[in-house]
Amino acid sequence: MRITFNKNTNHWRKLRKNKDKRLYRILNILNKLQTGKSVTTLELAHEYNVDRRSILRDLNALDEAGFALKNWSIRGFREGREMFWELMGK
Repeated sequence: MRITFNKNTNHWRKLRKNKDKRLYRILNILNKLQTGKSVTTLELAHEYNVDRRSILRDLNALDEAGFALKNWSIRGFREGREMFWELMGK
């Protein structure tokens, strides 16, 4: 039995759109990190209207791609622990 996948279905379009959004987000995060400023996961999550876990997955993808990332966390008053990120070598 052969299963075929029609690339013209709505599922394929939605999947493609989500991957494009993630790529856009990752490239913009990298651009922010290259300015030499540190960013927080909360700031990025609010800016791109996604969950913190999505931002952490994006940062992990950058790390796996070979970009040296440095992170540290502090205890915040309202938000709990906040993670700061920056690109090493700047």
